[in-house]
Amino acid sequence: MALAPFLFDDFYQLKGDGTTITMDLIFGDLGQSPDYRVTLAGRVLIPDATHDGTASVKDFPLGKDVDIVDQILVVTGLITDMPGTSDVLRITFRISGGKSLLIKNFSVNATTGDHVDISLTVRFFQ
Repeated sequence: MALAPFLFDDFYQLKGDGTTITMDLIFGDLGQSPDYRVTLAGRVLIPDATHDGTASVKDFPLGKDVDIVDQILVVTGLITDMPGTSDVLRITFRISGGKSLLIKNFSVNATTGDHVDISLTVRFFQ
């Protein structure tokens, strides 16, 4: 069954000093099976892939802030609850390196086979 989607669309202010901007996309408990894609300005950074328990990325470099100003980061996909695992679907999404730290947490109770669509958008500006 499809549960309410994890949706996020916001702006992120850059410092403009050449700092590397990084992304964390952390999927919750082992056994959650995400299938997702990450693009920046239409360029694929993480291609379509299905993962099982090893999908999280930490400190993933998106580029220098002066190079990504006015670009849009998009994360799309879904996460599925698998048999014999925790019945909580969870994602932590972070962007760092700009004027502030962006953190967004998503969590929902699920049963085996339930899935949640993911659509996360960040618009970089200076």
